[in-house]
Amino acid sequence: MTAKELQKIIREGESITVEFKESQGNVPKEVYKTICAFANRMGGHIILGVNDKGKIIGIEPHKIEKIKKDLVTAVNNPQ
Repeated sequence: MTAKELQKIIREGESITVEFKESQGNVPKEVYKTICAFANRMGGHIILGVNDKGKIIGIEPHKIEKIKKDLVTAVNNPQ
């Protein structure tokens, strides 16, 4: 996905396939419910670092790798 494509998704706002999550330094617990919901439907985009109003608040740069690792670990956990 390009930056322009991402900006377009953010401009269009949340929908049945797009969910924004404020996440400046960790993975919000509700992300996992959204992952399950998207997996049981037609997929979608979860965009971290954007609030419900579509304002980009960002993610702390030094936390990005930890967030990615935590997400991958959680979604690969069979429990």
